[in-house]
Amino acid sequence: MTKRISNSHVLSVMHYATWLPQQKELLPRQMPINISSNEHFYSPGEMDFYSSYRLYKEGTRTIIQWLTATALRCGYETLKQKKKRKNKNKNRNRALKAKGIDPSSGNSIVSTPSTSDTSSTTEPEANVQPQTQQVPQGESVDPPRQYTVSTKELPMMAYFISEHFEQISEFEGLPATMKVLEDVIQKRQEVGKAWEKPDRTASASDERHQHFVVILQEVQQILTGVLRALNLHQVGPAKESTAASLSADERALNNIFSALHLEEPADVDQVIEEPQKKAQPVTATASYELEEEVDEEEVYFRIYCFFKDFQDMRHHLKESWLAYVSGTADLAAVTITTNVAIGILQRAEVDLLEFLPKKFNITSYTQVSGLLYFAAAHTHGLDPNKAKDLLNIPAELESVAEFMAMPVHMLLSSFIPVLNAGVGLPVMKPGFYGHICGPEISLSWEEKIDQQKIMLLELLPEICIANKVGQPPVVDEITRGLLEMVKTHKISISLVLSCQIYLDIFDATLMHPLAHIGMAHKELQRTGLYATQILKSYTKFSENMLIDNWPKQNDMIIQRIRSEVETWITKDVYSPLQKQLFKANKLPTDAIQPYSLFSRHPLLCGVMLFRLNLNLQELGVTLVNAWGSLPSILHLYNAVKHESPDFPRWHDLEAVIDIHSKERIFIGEPPSDPEHYLKRFALVMGTSASMLAPNRREGRNTRPVTASSRGPREMIGISAITKIFLPQYCDQGASPDITFHRIQELLRGSSKKELQAARDSPLLLIPFLTGLQEKVQMDILALNIDYLALHMRCYKLLRNIHTVLDSDFKKFLQSPDYIEKESQLPFLVGYLFTIACNSGLAAEHLGIAGRGVDVRSRTLLRAADVVKELVLKEGDVEIKRVEVYCRGYDWLN
Repeated sequence: MTKRISNSHVLSVMHYATWLPQQKELLPRQMPINISSNEHFYSPGEMDFYSSYRLYKEGTRTIIQWLTATALRCGYETLKQKKKRKNKNKNRNRALKAKGIDPSSGNSIVSTPSTSDTSSTTEPEANVQPQTQQVPQGESVDPPRQYTVSTKELPMMAYFISEHFEQISEFEGLPATMKVLEDVIQKRQEVGKAWEKPDRTASASDERHQHFVVILQEVQQILTGVLRALNLHQVGPAKESTAASLSADERALNNIFSALHLEEPADVDQVIEEPQKKAQPVTATASYELEEEVDEEEVYFRIYCFFKDFQDMRHHLKESWLAYVSGTADLAAVTITTNVAIGILQRAEVDLLEFLPKKFNITSYTQVSGLLYFAAAHTHGLDPNKAKDLLNIPAELESVAEFMAMPVHMLLSSFIPVLNAGVGLPVMKPGFYGHICGPEISLSWEEKIDQQKIMLLELLPEICIANKVGQPPVVDEITRGLLEMVKTHKISISLVLSCQIYLDIFDATLMHPLAHIGMAHKELQRTGLYATQILKSYTKFSENMLIDNWPKQNDMIIQRIRSEVETWITKDVYSPLQKQLFKANKLPTDAIQPYSLFSRHPLLCGVMLFRLNLNLQELGVTLVNAWGSLPSILHLYNAVKHESPDFPRWHDLEAVIDIHSKERIFIGEPPSDPEHYLKRFALVMGTSASMLAPNRREGRNTRPVTASSRGPREMIGISAITKIFLPQYCDQGASPDITFHRIQELLRGSSKKELQAARDSPLLLIPFLTGLQEKVQMDILALNIDYLALHMRCYKLLRNIHTVLDSDFKKFLQSPDYIEKESQLPFLVGYLFTIACNSGLAAEHLGIAGRGVDVRSRTLLRAADVVKELVLKEGDVEIKRVEVYCRGYDWLN
């Protein structure tokens, strides 16, 4: 089977040409990417994160579920059950009276169930319990029945449990439920304090909020008494020490899972017999929800949680970029993490707008942020309408405005009239609004706003130029959103927040004395220059080398990758139009900052660098698998290590073995004797050991030694990170939900059972982002190791072995034409192993073996000397290059 790089990959690096107005140069551009507002990084519906609001709702649901189910097991009758029973009695009495029967005579047709005997009633509320269904094989599972519980019933049920808890024995879930209750109260009080009004005059919604918190506290007080009476403890010492290292959200989620796991008693199942069939009984299920409506207070709370989640994400991402500028995290790791996080923000925006009631007609950032801002203003007794611009925001509300990134929205909004003017592309002279200050200067609110204005308004004209000339082959989510804004003149909520993240990245580069905003671009250019050099070297190296399973089409892809590097990384593609614009506006062209978009946009540089590394890795892996150069040398290196115990360590190949695993490369544990050297090598190269035998009959029609038509076994594969992100960053054919679930599987599963759990279990945002960054960081060597250079180095080594041991091979194989073309050089390793096997057989035939004599092949040891010479000179070239080119590489040592 011919080994080819995918056609979609070919398309991903093809460029198209467009003419710019008043410009003679034909600029290549990437096939346009559809950046409509409906095509975010993640598609709606497939995200499954525990946001702050969802965590609160799950906690509330857990409390209601436990409280209601436990109260029912104790014999409690809900208000709805009582109401239905009364209505049933009324209907019964009417029916009796209609028949002329006195209802008080005792001749009742329908008996009235007692309060304590709820299991005998035919009402579903009294029959069902929150248990798992036991369904006979072949029957379908009906969804759990849902019932609502009024808020005022919660203390009633808690009090009933405190009076009757001795009637049941299952209270293992109470301690965990109490922890969940504590979390819910704290979360609700947190936002409640923010909107508490100084004059204590509350709206109906505020009263409902305060009433609900008071009810929860009353329930907590009652159940604390039950906890003490049962001599139970909320959390043991061991669990407390473990929880101390977790975030508040992680502790809350653990408490919810603990409560749900423990509240599954098997001895309280209520079985409903179905008289129509003789099937096995089915245990009914029920789900209890709090009876509530999405009122004004709930909307406030939901919006507050949305921005709180953003602040948590923002803090985490800034810490990641600080790790990058300090040299402890690689650009690829923080870039991918940031891009995924912004995609999550986009999905969170969709979820928020879908949650808000239609009657409120809230669809924009201005409306969403305005609700919280006005509420906070009233809390402080201020008039929110006085804040006409950023400089008029009262000092008491500056933290509120920062919490929602309001300054960013105002700056972006100020740029929309420029776009609406229709007078051409905007031009921003560098330094027009001033210059960026260093971290050593303490800034006031107004000065911070001025700094943000410089950062954003110097970036936005560059986005306009990119929109005109053509966007890069791949863009990050911030650039994608800004390009959409330039086209539609609309500002989404997620764009405002992602631009705040951009400003945080800018700040991070200012907080290290040796860092600057352009450091990511320098890194991109350095890697681009190296890529150009290595691709040129390979083209020259392989110009006269042919192999059936390396078609010319793949060489064309090499040229296209070179073209992409030269166009978007080496050259300043936007400079010609910028000079045109500056001249038209009578501004000096020497004021133009070189590579003005890339040099002030670390995230864009990061995705460009990541794409380049993915392209080079896929190309290099395909190359070494097709030619068999690296696989054959890996087997030779393993053999000479065993034959020469003092053989020096080949660090680059040891890294390759660690990356791809010994099992994959050697098809099991590395072989340790000549017989197994040969067998494993033959399996890898797709041939048989007999094809390498010296006593093969040679003749005119003898078939030359070749590997399988499918080529060598693919024992070198692309990294796990590459498999996940290659479609998105290189092929432009990524399925967002598949990408997300693959990340989830990478972080949480190894076995099939764990993988299924990873698909089904929701995640917390910050642990997810932390895990993703760590995984990418751990894959840095795999992402950056140069397989093209290793291929050329291995082939040069095979040529040297051929030259040095040519007479040995001719003598052993008894043929001067044992190698007809260079594509057969990897089989020299097989010949070496065959010679070593024959040496061992000869020793056994002579009776030498087994007498304490160490028998080794002289020819194989001579080959080891040739390998050793290369190892001493170039044995750690790739490791050292990764140490220089990548950050956070200290984990390799």
